[in-house]
Amino acid sequence: GDVELVGFTNGTKGFFKGEHIIITEENFALYRNQGGCEFLGRSVDQIRTPEHQEAALETCTKFNLSGLVLVGASHSLSDAAHLTDIFLEKNIQTKVVGVPSTIFGNICGKYIESTVGFDTASKLYSQLIGNIMTDAASAVKYWYLMRLMGGDPSHLALESALQTGPNAVLISEESARDNEALPSIVNRLCDLIQKRHEEGKDFGTILIPDGLLSHLSHYSTIIDELNQAFNSCTTSEEVEKLEEKLLNSQDADDCLTPWSLSVFNILPDFIKKQLFITRKITGKFDLAQVQTEKLISHLITEEFRKRKEETGVKIPFSPVTHFFGYQGRGSLPSLFDCSLASTYGYTAGALIEHGLTGMC
Repeated sequence: GDVELVGFTNGTKGFFKGEHIIITEENFALYRNQGGCEFLGRSVDQIRTPEHQEAALETCTKFNLSGLVLVGASHSLSDAAHLTDIFLEKNIQTKVVGVPSTIFGNICGKYIESTVGFDTASKLYSQLIGNIMTDAASAVKYWYLMRLMGGDPSHLALESALQTGPNAVLISEESARDNEALPSIVNRLCDLIQKRHEEGKDFGTILIPDGLLSHLSHYSTIIDELNQAFNSCTTSEEVEKLEEKLLNSQDADDCLTPWSLSVFNILPDFIKKQLFITRKITGKFDLAQVQTEKLISHLITEEFRKRKEETGVKIPFSPVTHFFGYQGRGSLPSLFDCSLASTYGYTAGALIEHGLTGMC
């Protein structure tokens, strides 16, 4: 018989309320292979509360859905697994299938070699990095520090490095494995810059993954201690006093342990302020929101200043920083991703048609 394809608008928000459109060849034609989420929209809500679960049950029952396909990253696939268990428990006919779609490429398994979006983003970032590398080799006077979206793991930074061959790429997982501290990373980069200077090359490119700081154990500890200190504040006045105390590094030893305080004080004021602003917006400290590329640029400059005082030798270092994030997420999809998305969509339909559920 006839098959009707229902698209719920604005992600889970629309799904809970039953807000939808019927997807046809005609209304989808303008959006096919164009990337983005503007056709149906999206949300960041997860299916977690009993109210959410009840709303999901009501929507699937109301529309008599034979299948429900959730497209997204790990949170969406977790929702798919969660709903599968609930539907089986309550004997709901709707089959649930998840389609892995994220530029981070952090979902893999026996039958999943890549996620929709990773190929597109890595190629777009590689093009931008390649353009800048060409400029660096032409101007021969700038060091470009580029931070790439993708907190955990560092797949985008690594893939972009393999495609372009920068002078250095920092891999968060390697730093975590080696229990490396930020000053050690900065020293390694300074040694590289100094070596290239001795070769007559005062330019280069360094790639930095978004999640570098969160992989460094001492910064994770600092964030835990900061959250604990700020959560103990009961008024906005107490929060402001605590921020001022930490910014001025005065009598802050009652907020952080001596080791954490010494590491925290390495951070320049503009980075500390970024942390505080992030907390005001989200309610918690988030290292992924810190401009790591500017932090490392600042620390390299400071290290070369110290080396000049010790040796009398000045190493030229003219940094230019970039953050590549939403450029990759909003790009036209690559041919590979267009084909992959179509294949995953066809597979999702086939799984539902054959009565399979809880599949990804």
